[in-house]
Amino acid sequence: MNCADAIYRRSLSLPDPAAREALDFIDFLAGDTARRRDRPIGSLQNETRRR
Repeated sequence: MNCADAIYRRSLSLPDPAAREALDFIDFLAGDTARRRDRPIGSLQNETRRR
């Protein structure tokens, strides 16, 4: 399992507010300021699966 897989698997058990906070932190680390905070988590999971 690579690091991205580990992050994904651990994030599945997080409550929604914690998952959003984790996503914000990942975006911060990646320098992605375009992503909106109120974007539904489900749409982000679908985006990840397409990669």
